[in-house]
Amino acid sequence: MPETRESKASFLAAMKCLKELLEAGIKLQLLGIDIDATEAEETKFPKDHPASLGLPYQIDSTCTVKRGTNLSQGPVYPPMWHTTKAAGPADPDPLTTLEPKDLSYTCRSLILNLGALHLSIQWLTHTSALFCSRSDYESTIKFVHKKPELQFYVPRFAGTSVVLPQIVGGGGS
Repeated sequence: MPETRESKASFLAAMKCLKELLEAGIKLQLLGIDIDATEAEETKFPKDHPASLGLPYQIDSTCTVKRGTNLSQGPVYPPMWHTTKAAGPADPDPLTTLEPKDLSYTCRSLILNLGALHLSIQWLTHTSALFCSRSDYESTIKFVHKKPELQFYVPRFAGTSVVLPQIVGGGGS
């Protein structure tokens, strides 16, 4: 079963990255989450918005977007911190209180323990995580136009970004 090897490889790469960052004294605080819009969602954004151009965009506490397979979609933004559009985004964003505590994996997912919640990252077959500096993500990777089979779901931490292609499961749990 190749999924088991691929998940374990992503887990080991993530653990190595996490360990090296923590040993270097870099505090990993969640800054936010960037996602790609679906083709249907792209048309709902203004023409100059990154989402309308097929690029990742940052979500906030007013986001009601769901992701996942057709029968198992869940909210990307943690529902316990959701605010209404009328109330506006939470300030400060509750996501910024989260820091990675531990990491585990199954044959089809990577599970990041962020203290108050767990982020379950589930991908399709034959994909893996890419770890890069935040500056590399902000200056280069972020501007790669998505292809229909590729979606970015990016937990943005101070100091680093984790680019996880093709997320098929729900967001926080």
